[in-house]
Amino acid sequence: MRERLLTRIATLAVTRPWAVIGAALALTVVAGALMPRLKVLTSREALYPTDLPVNQRFQAFMDDVGTPTNLLVVLEGEPKDLGPFADELGVALRAESDLIRDVFVKADVSFFRDRGFLYLSMDQIQKLHAVVTENKDEIEHFQRLDGLLPLIEQIEEATDPETHVREKVDLASAKQALGAARELFAEVERWLDDPSRTECTLLERLFVSELSGYEDQDREGYLRSRDRRMLVLFVQQVDPSGEFDAVHPLNERVRAVGARLGEAWRAQGRTPPSVGLAGIPANQDEEILAIRHDVVVTAALAAAAVLLIVIIGFGSLRRALVTFAPLALASVWNLGLTALTYGHLTLITSAFT
Repeated sequence: MRERLLTRIATLAVTRPWAVIGAALALTVVAGALMPRLKVLTSREALYPTDLPVNQRFQAFMDDVGTPTNLLVVLEGEPKDLGPFADELGVALRAESDLIRDVFVKADVSFFRDRGFLYLSMDQIQKLHAVVTENKDEIEHFQRLDGLLPLIEQIEEATDPETHVREKVDLASAKQALGAARELFAEVERWLDDPSRTECTLLERLFVSELSGYEDQDREGYLRSRDRRMLVLFVQQVDPSGEFDAVHPLNERVRAVGARLGEAWRAQGRTPPSVGLAGIPANQDEEILAIRHDVVVTAALAAAAVLLIVIIGFGSLRRALVTFAPLALASVWNLGLTALTYGHLTLITSAFT
C-alpha cells in the first residue's frame, strides 16, 4: 500500500512537474500567511492542560489574586545602609505604577508588638509565666531602683569578690556575663539619651529569644538574613501573566530603578548596596532569553549540518540544494499548519522548530 502510494506521487511529480511546483508554491504562500498568527506562549501556565479541574481552580485563583509569584529584589551591603536604601527603593518602585502594582519593604511591627500575646500558644504563655514567677523577687527589686547609682550598687553586690569571683568561671560563662553587662549599659545609655523612653530593648530581646529561639529578629520589620547583610523586597507586577512581554520589562525596569538610586547614593558620597533579582519572574526572564538564543543557534547549526551531510552524500552542491529545498518548504508548511490548528507554541514545543 505504501509503495503503491509513493509510486503514484512520484509518477505525478514526473508527469506534471509544473503543476506540482505550482501547488507547492501556493501551499507555501498560504502557510507563510498563517505563520504570523502563530504565537509562542512563554508563560509556564501555557504548559498545563486547561481542561483539568485542578488547573481551572488555579486559574481562578490567579484571576482573583493576580499572581502567585513576586519578583524578589535582594540587597546586599552594610547592615546600616540596607534599611534606608530599601525605603528609598520602595518609594521609587511604587512610582512605576504602569508595571508595578505593589512593593513590600517591611512589616508594620507595631501592630504585632501591641498584639503580641495573641500570637502565643498556651505552651509559650506558660513558659513565660514560669520565667516571670521564678524571677519575681529580682524583678520587683529591679522595679524599686530609682536611679543609676542604685543600679551600679546592685551590680557591685552581684559581683562581690567574697561570693562570686572566687568561684570557678569558664570562658563561655564569662563571655555571657560580659555580653549581658554590655547590653545592660547600652540600655542605660538609651534611657539617658531619652528620659521619656518607655521601652526596654533588653527585656524585649530576652522575650523574643526565650519564646522563639531567635535572637536576631529585625525590630524594624525588614526581611533580613541572619548576618543582617542581606535584605529582601517583594515586587508584585501589574500584569499577572508569566509572558515574556510582561516579565522582561518588569525585570529591566527594576534593574534601572536600582541603578539610578545607586548612582544617586554615590553622588552623595554614600556606598549603596548591590541590587540583585530572584524569584520566578527573574528565572522566567532568564529562561526565555536562553531558550530564544539556543533555538536560533540550534536551528542554524542543524540546517548547516543537514546541508553538509546531503552535500557529502550526493557529492554535488547543486543536488544538495535541490534536496534541501523540500526540507525548507516542509518547515514553512509545518508552522502554517500549527498556526491553523493549535495557534501557538510553548516553551517546550518551540524547541522542535
